[in-house]
Amino acid sequence: MQLKIRDKRNVPASMSLYDLSGREVYQININMAVDPTIDISRLPQGLYQVVLTVSDRKVFTEKVLKN
Repeated sequence: MQLKIRDKRNVPASMSLYDLSGREVYQININMAVDPTIDISRLPQGLYQVVLTVSDRKVFTEKVLKN
């Protein structure tokens, strides 16, 4: 499974995934201008909270269900 982030701003960002217990299970630094694709195939099935923090300190959160 892959997560694709679409944002054409040329800014650095970081993305973290948290499991249901609040433990960070994945973290990556990305550049938003290159349409990053994040491979989460190694993570077990379950519900994850995705937190995207952009350099201008805007934080976006979304829940992702991996089957």
